[in-house]
Formats: sequence, C-alpha cells, structure tokens
Amino acid sequence: MKLALFTLMFTVLLSTLDFVMMIPIGPQIAIELGLEVEKSALLITAYPIFAAIAGVLLAPYADKFGRKTILIMLLLTLSFSAFGTASSDSYFSILICRAVAGLSGGILMPTLSPMPVTLGRVKGKLKPLLGFCCLFL
Repeated sequence: MKLALFTLMFTVLLSTLDFVMMIPIGPQIAIELGLEVEKSALLITAYPIFAAIAGVLLAPYADKFGRKTILIMLLLTLSFSAFGTASSDSYFSILICRAVAGLSGGILMPTLSPMPVTLGRVKGKLKPLLGFCCLFL
C-alpha cells in the first residue's frame, strides 16, 4: 500500500515536471536553435494542446484496457518522449516529442485520479500520505 501511494505521488510529480520544465528552459532553447519567439512558444504550448486532444480521444480506452495497463503505457510513452525532448537537437524533433508527451500526459492525470480510492481503506500513518497524494491530483 505504501509503495503504491509513493508510486502515485511520483507519477504525479513526473507528469507535472514534464510540462513545467519546458517553461524556464524555453528561452535558452530558442537562443540555441535560433528560433523566433512564436516558434519557441509553440514548443511550450504543444503539450497542453495535445493533452486536450488526448483527453477527448483516448479517455474511452482507459476503461477498455484497464487503468493499470493504460497507466504503464502512458508512463513509458511519457518517459520516452521526455528522453526524446532532452536528446533532440532540432526544432521539429522537440516539437514532435512535446506533442507525444502531451498525448500521454493529457490522459495520465485523469487515469491517476481515481487510483487512491481503488487502493482501498487506508489506516494509520498512511492516511495523511493519501491526503497529500490526492491534493496534487
């Protein structure tokens, strides 16, 4: 139970960092790639745009395949897209990796939201940890 809650909290942190980390490093990427302001802004907004698309298109599949299976696939996709973003050296490859990250991250948080409830009754020292985990969902 404790491991499951820590895994949920780590997943929420990973998903949030994947989106937020692009904001402070966006200007540096624009300088290094020689991009205009509009193009560098698109690198940041690609994630929420594709996250919104994923929420509409991929949500029905979460019930079809099961939450755990979808969660594992989304985490793998998010990890590979984060690695791709970090190792890319061109504008279009970063943009594609950010779009893929948005597709996986957009459905990741709604998939995670009911997970603490499905873990069952939480007693003792884990109860505040569950509340803390739900706070970030």
